[in-house]
Amino acid sequence: MLKRNSSENMPTTVDMPAPELKKAKSTETSKSVVELIGEVLAAWGKGEFSTGDVDAALAKYYTTDVLIDASPAAHSGVAMYKKHNGFTGVKDWFDWVASFKLEDMEVSMGAGEKENICLLRMNASATYTATGKSAFFSAFQIFEFEGEKIAKQTFAVYNPAAVAAIISTEDVPIPPAVELPSFSPHANPLEPYGEKMALWGAGEFLKAEVRREHLVPDCVDDLTDGALPSVLKPYVGIDGTGEWMEHMASTWDMSNLVIGTPIVGLKAGCVTTSMTFDVKHKGTGKEAQGVQMWNEFAYNAAGKFVYARHFFINAPLIASIYSGHERASASGVA
Repeated sequence: MLKRNSSENMPTTVDMPAPELKKAKSTETSKSVVELIGEVLAAWGKGEFSTGDVDAALAKYYTTDVLIDASPAAHSGVAMYKKHNGFTGVKDWFDWVASFKLEDMEVSMGAGEKENICLLRMNASATYTATGKSAFFSAFQIFEFEGEKIAKQTFAVYNPAAVAAIISTEDVPIPPAVELPSFSPHANPLEPYGEKMALWGAGEFLKAEVRREHLVPDCVDDLTDGALPSVLKPYVGIDGTGEWMEHMASTWDMSNLVIGTPIVGLKAGCVTTSMTFDVKHKGTGKEAQGVQMWNEFAYNAAGKFVYARHFFINAPLIASIYSGHERASASGVA
């Protein structure tokens, strides 16, 4: 989602430093995907998608049958978290996001696994102008290009229930976001990433002594999503992460796990990667195929794991394998 506020809420230009990490060039274009998204962000910052000849502006950057897929957050109940097709859909989308005021916005981007993919990471403090309510907002976006135009944009929201809460006219609680630890980043995070993933795959993180050796004391594994709040929540510290590891080991039977190519550069000291897997609940016997998520793993200068934040593409699939009691109550967590 390219967030564009009204002119009184946003500067007329957006200063977008765009380090071109893992820069890839398409065989059909002379510009990198990072450069192309940089141009889209600049046009958005100038208001080209909300004023003047909007159709002409969209035609410059999007294919006529473009798809903006915000449905990964549809389970939050937010009506606009759905699939938006063509220029009409894109205009509806921009009209809606213009109703948010974004402050302290951080944006970074880099080339994806394929040469026509650009990944974008965004954090901000979001205020819905109609209600005046605010919350931390974080989203992960995957842009797919045809030539020099965007053909598809997939939008994954962290903790989408928070957006549902701030746009609601009812007095509903706003789900908080866990605070992630600050850290001095590792110069080459691929090194500790590879080591930690091997330990995870071998089941070593079930051992408290291994976690104490490889994780910082205040580490966070943040799986927050309202699709299954009793399970998909933040796990904090050595014991908290152990609780999550034990839950997976005792409850999940994972198969067909595919971990995407690790990507560096979206944030210093971090590795970003996709993950797809099938999972069966050992208690209910229910299965889910094709669970998808994107993950950001952070490592400090000493090579220790600091945090992970997960962005789900289809979180309700995970919830579907749990019993009704587990979905409704935190007591269902192993």
